[in-house]
Amino acid sequence: MVIKESLQQVKNPLTMIAIFAGLAEMAATAVLPILTGAVQSTFVWYVMFFPVFLVVCFFITLNFNHKVLYAPSDFKDERHFFDELRGGFTPETSEIELLRKFWKPNGIVNRLNENRLKQWLRMSGIDPESITFFLRNKAFTEARKQAVADLEL
Repeated sequence: MVIKESLQQVKNPLTMIAIFAGLAEMAATAVLPILTGAVQSTFVWYVMFFPVFLVVCFFITLNFNHKVLYAPSDFKDERHFFDELRGGFTPETSEIELLRKFWKPNGIVNRLNENRLKQWLRMSGIDPESITFFLRNKAFTEARKQAVADLEL
């Protein structure tokens, strides 16, 4: 049953890519001694460059279309997944700027303020794992205003 439980843990594309690359390498290990001559030489090049190709494709996807790499189950609240897909992000506002300066004065995370902000998020029933998501998502417009008031920023 360990295999069945492990397969249920495969939830994101990076895991699938790793499994696929691993299977290709295992197949190469089994097949390579059987091959001869030019076919073996070509196969060795394939075995060396296929994982590199997968990694390059993964990072290109990550760079240009990172949204496709997450499943709804990767979010504590699946509504956040759909907000991410719809691009429900808000432009810069004064509340966002105040909260960001509170969280990251001079661009460096202030751990004390970060903990205060995460505590406020927890008390407000908001997942504190991604402060950036809280700052940029349209769904939290009113909550950001309340945070600024409650944290006296």
